[in-house]
Amino acid sequence: MKSYSDSVFSQALNLHLPKEFDDIARLISSRNSQDASKTASA
Repeated sequence: MKSYSDSVFSQALNLHLPKEFDDIARLISSRNSQDASKTASA
């Protein structure tokens, strides 16, 4: 997924999963936040 820009990825999500888009976008944003990067992965 790194080969796609955020806007292209967002457009595809919105096109194919419009009802779930807001929830998915929120999760992706949360994962990419600075706080998430400080969390130790198991």
